[in-house]
Amino acid sequence: MNRRVQDALDAHTRPIIRAVKAIVAEQVFVTLSPHASDPTARVAEISSPQGRPFRLKTEGRADRLWLRCRVSLRVPLPPKSDSPDAVEITVDSYAYQLFRGDGQTRLDEVVAYHWTPNDPAAKRSWPHLHVGSAFLDPVARREPWLLHKTHFLTGPVSAAGFVRMAVEEFGVQPIAADWADRLAGELPVS
Repeated sequence: MNRRVQDALDAHTRPIIRAVKAIVAEQVFVTLSPHASDPTARVAEISSPQGRPFRLKTEGRADRLWLRCRVSLRVPLPPKSDSPDAVEITVDSYAYQLFRGDGQTRLDEVVAYHWTPNDPAAKRSWPHLHVGSAFLDPVARREPWLLHKTHFLTGPVSAAGFVRMAVEEFGVQPIAADWADRLAGELPVS
């Protein structure tokens, strides 16, 4: 990968990682893989090691909360390393998920934001929210089926927006003193 492509990729991934690292102590990875339908592009995916959820620090909660953040970026590979054209990296998809559980035997999704416009198997191609299975009644095992399966329309959601929601609405404790500044600086989803 040439330097211009690497710089453009860093410019897109740095703010996402910075936002996630406001609440996550573990290392965050960026991996590159071939794009399924475009041989001149790669997909950069931001995730945790082996795609496992990150454990989050919470105060005053009996259950543990976990985060999974996957952002796929389309990274074009210009044919010439000296090409003067700007490198245009685009968001291919995202999935931000908040879970509760012990992390070993049980993880129940609390809330998830998805956008998978290029996935032919996806039921909806627009950005949407799912209310998770964590809202099942554990005694009666009754699920508000329509609620859990409904794709609530949202606008584009950034990693910073999701992290802010986790902090402000679910009591996730920031681990970085400058967490608010980190979240204010992320680039919007394009």
